[in-house]
Amino acid sequence: MFKQLATIKRKRITDKRNPEKGLFLNRAERVQPFSKEITKEISSIFTNRLEKYYDIEPLYAKLSTYLKVDKDNILLTNGAEEAIRYIFNIHIKANDTIMFPIPTYGMYHVYSKIYNTNVILLTYNQKFKINKQVLYDNLSKVSVLFLPNPSHIEDIFASTEIINILTILNKNNGILVIDETYFGFGSETMIELIKSYKNLYVIRSFSKTFGLPSIRVGCLLSNSDNMTIISNYRSAYEISYPSLKIAEYFLDNYNIVDEYINECIKGRQFLMEESLRLKILFNGSHNYLFNLRIENEDTCNNICNELEKNYIYVSNHKNYIGITIGPVNYMKSFMKKFIECLEKK
Repeated sequence: MFKQLATIKRKRITDKRNPEKGLFLNRAERVQPFSKEITKEISSIFTNRLEKYYDIEPLYAKLSTYLKVDKDNILLTNGAEEAIRYIFNIHIKANDTIMFPIPTYGMYHVYSKIYNTNVILLTYNQKFKINKQVLYDNLSKVSVLFLPNPSHIEDIFASTEIINILTILNKNNGILVIDETYFGFGSETMIELIKSYKNLYVIRSFSKTFGLPSIRVGCLLSNSDNMTIISNYRSAYEISYPSLKIAEYFLDNYNIVDEYINECIKGRQFLMEESLRLKILFNGSHNYLFNLRIENEDTCNNICNELEKNYIYVSNHKNYIGITIGPVNYMKSFMKKFIECLEKK
């Protein structure tokens, strides 16, 4: 692996966005800052224990209740990316064939290169639909299918289709990993299926649903037999104490999360209505991400550049613009400037 790592070039993630003026819609972060009252409460919950080791079991108990599964089905991870890395470390060897959609989380590409795998990419068409023919033509060939559900582009897989995929994969000892990082905004969870299918893993994260990307807390779920084995690979303490206490706080005060999700859904509804009015093809009616089709690449570049000049940061995908949904007032700010940019083209 050392030689393989030498062939890979990576840059550290930097953030050059304006933190004072910016409307951050490009990285699937919580759009509206937490209130001063909440941040004050959080800052007081762990300062008296920073010099001590800690018990992580209470968080497992709270997660078990929240996810409605047994603790033996859960492994806490340092963000969703560590859950992904566990799968690569344990279930994938060099020259194995894996498959995942594109665009998606960048670490899928990074780990694919590190572990020297053969990758089949699932693309989306102009109407935001995944290439099902490529998917089903190759299911019998892959060791692992990584399937964000929903993904950056929403083409949600229902439980009936997931069961069909699991059945096909199982014939050749293939594994399905469903990444539910974007769960919580209208899509269906597949966690219940881990009780019936031993070749299924589900990934969850506090980054999107809870709006807490900075604490780097995620979890990997599967049947207890799988988790008994995979948990042996964990570090001494799965996550840091501050991250643990913040995660506990939001599980104990889930109304904060739920209220924000509801506000985001209202904001998404506004975006959908405006897109229909403007006759712009859109995608993301059940997702945390919302995509607006811009047919001309130059127009898309110009709009994104103009938005950034006004400190509105969006994702430029050449023929569509991706944004993170948020409460209505933030979506109105985006849409007002977006329409101005459209009219300039």
